Amino acid sequence: MSPMLMAYEQDCQASRSTSPNLRACLTQAYEHFCRAPDLAFAKVNQTIIDLLDIEAQQGEHAYHNRHHVCDVLSALVLLLKQTDIDAKSNGRWIDCVITAALGHDLHHDGRGTIPGVDVERRSSSAVLAIAKDAGLPAAELALIEGLILATYPPVQLNLRQKLAALPGPDPDEFLALIFGEADVLASLTPTFGLTLSAALSAEWRKAGLIFPSMPDEDAGREKFLGCYRLLTSSAKRLGVDLMVMDQLQNLQRNAS
Repeated sequence: MSPMLMAYEQDCQASRSTSPNLRACLTQAYEHFCRAPDLAFAKVNQTIIDLLDIEAQQGEHAYHNRHHVCDVLSALVLLLKQTDIDAKSNGRWIDCVITAALGHDLHHDGRGTIPGVDVERRSSSAVLAIAKDAGLPAAELALIEGLILATYPPVQLNLRQKLAALPGPDPDEFLALIFGEADVLASLTPTFGLTLSAALSAEWRKAGLIFPSMPDEDAGREKFLGCYRLLTSSAKRLGVDLMVMDQLQNLQRNAS
């Protein structure tokens, strides 16, 4: 496991000892790119944070909670830092990606695995309404919407299957893949990932979702990890591929 991934896993785990601070996580993400958000995006982001905090007061989900949002923001920074993207010359593009990460689970109802993109559509629609009100242009709205909808697991699986046949994804698909990897990076870690698998299982069971293999069972864990055998070049530079394969090998040895 690479030092960067070890540090990321430890940070995610340590963060659970305190209440999540979305404003601090957002500020830290921007500091990594040496910039501040555009004023319109700052307004959008604050509205999203306010809504997430209000929802948390009514009761947070075991997995899809504000800690998860912070995990995704941190993972996104790690992955984008492994690309050749220039944050200074792509400022509003960075704003779009960060805003999408901040709001990608807005209004999540704890039922993340259903036959349809309903959960992701609900979140993207809510974020787009806020962004439209702030005056964001159509191209930026489309980018934010596309990234949030790309977190739907079947979309990620379809995109990853292309990685086996093509030398490299097109720029839009590459970003969608990175965004999907950021969404699950904490769960892919070997130690804290098990804690998150248990949290997700608890969330599903509370919502009445019971499957033949749940995330906190070896078969369910193996199925999840198997979806991320094919990764972007950014994830590979971090060593995510080796981290995933090592866990899969251990699970297969245990099974035999």
